[in-house]
Amino acid sequence: MNNKNFFICDENTLMIVTDKGHLRTLVAPFTVRCIKATDTLKENALVNVDAVSNHDTEIIMYLVLKKWVSYRNFQLIIR
Repeated sequence: MNNKNFFICDENTLMIVTDKGHLRTLVAPFTVRCIKATDTLKENALVNVDAVSNHDTEIIMYLVLKKWVSYRNFQLIIR
């Protein structure tokens, strides 16, 4: 999914356009899979996103375990 498919509505709501062109709304907390390990998260760990935000150098930041982390470290789980 490329960056043009993400839209932040507010701190709790992320709208995405799926690869099939469907519009989905994710409301925090929503679950993501860690695809790039960090100092506090292991690869493949499932975690909840408590909020979303825009950032100067990153397009989207997720609030995970009380820390702001780039969306690039995660894969969305869309059900």
